[in-house]
Amino acid sequence: MGVSVAVHLTLPEVALSTDPALAAIEARVRHVNMNQSKLADFLGISCSRNRQFSLAGKCQLLYTHTVSLAEYRGATVATHRFGGAWTERKLAALGDYLVQFQVIFTKNPAAQKLRTVYVDAFAGTGDRDALPDNTTASLFGYSDETREFQQGSARVALELKNKFHHYVFIDRKVRHIEALRDLVRREVPNAAPLCEFVHDDANSWLQAWCSSQDWKSQRAVVFLDPYGMSVAWETIEAIARTRAVDLWILFPFAIGANRMMPSDELPDKDWGMSLTNVFGTVDWMKRFYERKSNADLFGPQPDSISKVVAPGGILAFFVERLKTVFPHVVDEPMILYNSNNSPMYALCFAAGNDKGGKTAIKIAAHLARTR
Repeated sequence: MGVSVAVHLTLPEVALSTDPALAAIEARVRHVNMNQSKLADFLGISCSRNRQFSLAGKCQLLYTHTVSLAEYRGATVATHRFGGAWTERKLAALGDYLVQFQVIFTKNPAAQKLRTVYVDAFAGTGDRDALPDNTTASLFGYSDETREFQQGSARVALELKNKFHHYVFIDRKVRHIEALRDLVRREVPNAAPLCEFVHDDANSWLQAWCSSQDWKSQRAVVFLDPYGMSVAWETIEAIARTRAVDLWILFPFAIGANRMMPSDELPDKDWGMSLTNVFGTVDWMKRFYERKSNADLFGPQPDSISKVVAPGGILAFFVERLKTVFPHVVDEPMILYNSNNSPMYALCFAAGNDKGGKTAIKIAAHLARTR
């Protein structure tokens, strides 16, 4: 990986582009200390002494990979744009599952007695607005994935015919919460009395909520579509302990976790802590890396470390971890690919209820295969 060049990403006074998405980057990304080699390694592109990214190039790279931007020192994109066929598949699977979930709890006499709750822990604005073609096509060829407008997960849940008794939308950004509140008032006003809008850290709120509810009288679906690798394992454990929650979680195994792991050394302290936080164990180091003792004619040499896992192995490890806390987990999650057929995310499902989870897992596994 070439020479490390320390870069302080300070944006110029002149706008990089008239495109509103890049203008948003110009307005937001002002204090990200970015090491060029680390950026290139994280994004999975080559970097050498002769290849230096321009300032505009860095901004486009960061914008295109919103997961990378969000994960690197907590920076996030101001606009809520994202898109592609993979997003449609994700939302289709979620929407179809919610329909089936509510059919069970409105038609089954025993289930009718239970209150149903839907929680979207990284709700955003409620909509998704895909990237304009000219923003990313030149860099990564995503132009065929873009759409002018698509529904976000919040809208999908709110427009169900058989609505949940209660909806909770969480986001750490005030403007996202206000935009979502406004969307509900304007477009699904009949659902407004059912909605709770929470401006808080999703991990903290979910852990407290899971431990405070009466799970004998209600069931829930929690959807986690996080900003990067930001779902703590303690949150997943808290959800599993309820034995009453079905969990959908988007795991960035290829575009996130895999790119946080260098090929010839362990991740640095910050990224190592992030990986441990996501997996809930340090065992990922033994699973993903191999240490070899070296020696030559001059005697022992420093040990070498090499990465021995592919993206599929990272996902398999995450699924194994889910099985340690949930009684039912889909073995083969839905893999979401970009237009170049490269894997990015996995939409994973786990059911917490011992009895009801058997039906839930059949539905979710079917959707993972067919959507």
